[in-house]
Amino acid sequence: MKIAERAAGAAQRSALKAATCTDDLSAPAGSKPPANLAVLSLLGGGVTEPLLVEEDAWRRELRTTRHYRLTPGRGGQDNTLRGTVKWLRLNLYWACHAYPDVDDLDRTLRKLLGEMRSLVSGDRRRREDLKPCCPMPARGYNEDDPETPKCGGRLTYDPRRTVIRCDTCRRAYGPADWDLLGAAAGLITLPFTVPAA
Repeated sequence: MKIAERAAGAAQRSALKAATCTDDLSAPAGSKPPANLAVLSLLGGGVTEPLLVEEDAWRRELRTTRHYRLTPGRGGQDNTLRGTVKWLRLNLYWACHAYPDVDDLDRTLRKLLGEMRSLVSGDRRRREDLKPCCPMPARGYNEDDPETPKCGGRLTYDPRRTVIRCDTCRRAYGPADWDLLGAAAGLITLPFTVPAA
C-alpha cells in the first residue's frame, strides 16, 4: 500500500512541477503582468502620439504659407485624441489638395487600425513592408510603353487578406498575380518553373 501511495504522490508532484515550471530558460523570472501590455501601450499614448505627429506635420506645413498656431495642449488622453482627430478631420480637405505627404496619415491610420483589430481579435499577424518598391507602371501612363515611369511605391503584404498592396498606386495583387509582380521587379523570369532537385 505504501508503494502505491508513494507512486501516486510522485505522480502528483511531477504533474504539479510540469504545470508550474517551464523548460524555456529565456522566459523572464517573476510574475506575468496583470494586463495586456499592448493594450496599456495603446491607452497610454500609442494611439494619440502617431496622430499628434501627423497634426504637427500638417501645422508646420500650414505655418510656411500662413500664420498658424502650434499644436495646443489639450489635457488628458481622451481630450487630446478627440481634439487631434477633430482638427485632422476639419483640415483633411486642405491636406488632400495641398499637402504633399497626406498619404502618411493613411499609413498611420491603417497601422493603428491593424494594431487595435489585432488586440480585439487576438490575431497578431502584422502587415509587412516588402522590398523592392512597386515595379509596375505608374498610374495614368501607357502600361505597354517601355519608357513609362515605374510607380516606385511601398509594397506591403497583409497576411489577414493574403494580398500585396502598393501604398502609392493602390494596386492590390492576390496570390495569382505574385509571379507577375516578381517578374516586373526582376526577381524571377517567366515562365517560372521550380528547379529540379
